[in-house]
Amino acid sequence: MNPTNEQELRELAHIIMNADTPYDAMQFVKDHTNAEIARTLDSLEAEFDRHAKSIGLWGMEGLMLDTLARTGNLSSEQKVERDAMVTERRALAILYGAIQAERAKLKEVK
Repeated sequence: MNPTNEQELRELAHIIMNADTPYDAMQFVKDHTNAEIARTLDSLEAEFDRHAKSIGLWGMEGLMLDTLARTGNLSSEQKVERDAMVTERRALAILYGAIQAERAKLKEVK
């Protein structure tokens, strides 16, 4: 455990131990956990955006390879490249869907 986590846990324990009621303590833990989940989802979404932009998710190269694939005019090298792009797009779509699903769950819990 790094010092930052240890200090944060000490502060949380202090707040929980000094809560007026068990319900207040539970609500504090719930609020804190939800805030941590939201920060994690924000971080994942930022990483998703950065990666999607870096590979030119909907860029001209992808469109060109898609067009060539539809006409059957892909070289074996282009086919490998296109297959990799398709796989990466699918993975990013799954990641994005998972992020959105977790955000929806988080809204329900609040």
